[in-house]
Amino acid sequence: MRALKTPKNTDTTDFEAAMKQFRDVCKMIEDFSGIANFHGGFDEAMQFLASPAFAADKTQGTYLFSLWQGADKAATYEAAKCGVGQPEWWYQCWQEVQEA
Repeated sequence: MRALKTPKNTDTTDFEAAMKQFRDVCKMIEDFSGIANFHGGFDEAMQFLASPAFAADKTQGTYLFSLWQGADKAATYEAAKCGVGQPEWWYQCWQEVQEA
């Protein structure tokens, strides 16, 4: 039996919204933690978990980390629907900001 392949979505509206949400969450983490230019890469996420700000307010830190996880997952999901893999979506997410 042949596996069904999901057709590539040509409407990028949801993908664009997911990338904006991801950038917004990254800005919240940057503001909270003081980690300059936080772009939400996995290494940066681990840096956030080890940051003094996270240690000082674990409730807020955990909340922000869970937002990051959700935004990352949503962006990955919406990107896949448009035929964009990982980490390509992440580079595209931040490339759009640099070009603006």
